[in-house]
Amino acid sequence: MVHRPLAAAVLFGLLACGKPKPEPPPEPVAVSTAAHDAAEEPPPSPAPPPVAAPLDLDDEAELREGLMSFVGMARPTKGGIDVRGVVFSVEALEKALKASGITTTGYDELLGAKLRVVADLEARDTYEPKPGEPMIQTRSGGFISKELVEADLVNPPEMIEGQITRSKGLFQVGKHLVNRDALSRSLSGEEAEGKRVRLWGQSRTYVCAPQEQCLTTGRLPMFDVARAELR
Repeated sequence: MVHRPLAAAVLFGLLACGKPKPEPPPEPVAVSTAAHDAAEEPPPSPAPPPVAAPLDLDDEAELREGLMSFVGMARPTKGGIDVRGVVFSVEALEKALKASGITTTGYDELLGAKLRVVADLEARDTYEPKPGEPMIQTRSGGFISKELVEADLVNPPEMIEGQITRSKGLFQVGKHLVNRDALSRSLSGEEAEGKRVRLWGQSRTYVCAPQEQCLTTGRLPMFDVARAELR
């Protein structure tokens, strides 16, 4: 005969051994916010389109529509300054030159300078001015600058001085030959033969063609006039 208290104790022990132990609570897991933050960030801005390179024209090439880079002497014209047949305002040229580190002091100082400009050109017969902008009327060539992108100084104005004499349909000042029409325009039509003048512009050497009658050397020392004054 089994003692009742002892049997109850044994039964309780067996039940205790068979009961599963409670599992420990799960440890906190660090949640990454990288994906969340990435979702909130705006998408990257698209890269700007590449800037088209200007077409670099040599001295003999004709101008055309589009973004062009070319060299020319600054000449006076109605409405601004003419560079190789394209008219630019004095303000636009001074601003573009200043961006290249060149400071000018006004209209007269620009005349006769040899400049390289980059400009977006449009033919004059297709040009439409902006609302309120007057149509440009000049003596210059067939192109309008829609935008002057940049300007740089190739050579500052040269100055020569001397008495004007005749030379085979041209004028001569010192050792240089001068176009009579260009000089007349610079002097507002005033008679200049025999007078002493001071000229600003650019010197160049004209190479004569085989059939032309030139100096024995075949070369003419020319001076392109942009500004003139009587002395």
